[in-house]
Amino acid sequence: GSVLANADIVLDHKLFAHGFSNFNLNTGGGAIVVDAAIHTAPKGSVSMATAGQAIVNADIVSPGGTISISGGDTKLADHVMISASGLYTNDTTGVSNAMTGAVAVNGGSVSIAEKDTDKGGLSLGNGVVIEANAGAWLGADGKLNGGHGGSVALSGVFSLDQVKVSAFGFSQGGSLALSTIGNLQAGGQNPTASGTLWLSEAFFGKGGFNNYAIETSQPDSKVLIGDTAGSSTEIHPQTPVLAVTSGYRTLASGTDMAEVAKPLLPADALRKPASVKFKSAGSLTVAEN
Repeated sequence: GSVLANADIVLDHKLFAHGFSNFNLNTGGGAIVVDAAIHTAPKGSVSMATAGQAIVNADIVSPGGTISISGGDTKLADHVMISASGLYTNDTTGVSNAMTGAVAVNGGSVSIAEKDTDKGGLSLGNGVVIEANAGAWLGADGKLNGGHGGSVALSGVFSLDQVKVSAFGFSQGGSLALSTIGNLQAGGQNPTASGTLWLSEAFFGKGGFNNYAIETSQPDSKVLIGDTAGSSTEIHPQTPVLAVTSGYRTLASGTDMAEVAKPLLPADALRKPASVKFKSAGSLTVAEN
């Protein structure tokens, strides 16, 4: 990797025309602008860091790999996908591309951070997708190896509206770490106060995570579980798992995992436990129901 002090770097299609496995860029204080999609080889890595702006206008995909984006002012444009999800590989005899596809069954890791607290927080556009879902490998012996979910860490968050975050797995879900620059409310009614990240009760059961670590970063910040109006609140983390579709054995390697498997919430007796941890740099209040 290289360090380019205070230089502005625009990443376009010419740089990535021949493919690569690992990409590391640190500009010091210059801006990084991603204007062309980045796709690494399976289990590759993309690392971009700057004290200035980090602007992502195109997809970044590293199957089962590691993606790290850190900027003083970090922005993801509308409908951008950041994916470290695994792949589907089918080595069944007679299926197209059998025995030739790469194997990446486990979800990788995604870390996106905004470091300057005076820039308004991590900007995530409408329709942004951030995922570290599992892949699967159907071996020549007919046995399916379904992977586990990876990890997602978002720092400097102020809103997750219209954003999809997931780390679904077959046997084990992934982990989610959130750090907000303002206040945080979990459950209850959506607050009207600006500067408060609201996570509904449903949020804790739809991303495939089995571990949540959620915190505020500023000394005067507040974490509220429930709301001051006394609305009934139950924070009950649940982990949907991936279940294969009926025709998965005939699908070729490289097929979108959304066609191979769908999220399913197991019955209570079959579901593995999930955990959630709240931490405040200021105060933490659990409201009465």
